[in-house]
Amino acid sequence: MYYKRGFTLVELIVVLGVIGILAVGSVLAVGSTRKTSRDVLRLAHMKEVFFGMELYFNEHGDYPEGDQVVLGSDQARCLDDTGFHPAGGCSGNVWLANIMPNPAPGGSSFVYSYDVGPPAAYNIGFSLEGDSAGLVRGQHVVRPSGIQ
Repeated sequence: MYYKRGFTLVELIVVLGVIGILAVGSVLAVGSTRKTSRDVLRLAHMKEVFFGMELYFNEHGDYPEGDQVVLGSDQARCLDDTGFHPAGGCSGNVWLANIMPNPAPGGSSFVYSYDVGPPAAYNIGFSLEGDSAGLVRGQHVVRPSGIQ
């Protein structure tokens, strides 16, 4: 008897279907990983800003003035003794040398507002695309008491 070597059409369709399912699964996993990494980066930026603000407060006994300042924008890329400045505009004691903007896409701009108090305080609003580091998806705020 003579037997042909090769695969049947059904076998090829099954293999292509399995490959397709694996490809879709990997694309979805990569998208979720990117969103999570942007959230981790946002939280790292906010922790850095939090520590910079506390260093500023320890030196001056107050926080820098400002209302609706978009951190990481062209007008607020660094913080020195006189407040927020564009990139390269800081001199003297620099508390935050390179304030990074919100990683795109997703999330919202990091918006700083000074609260006269008493006691003096500030709020920096930001948002997360998903649950991360014990914080749920949505709007959050950085205050002198920490990230909430």
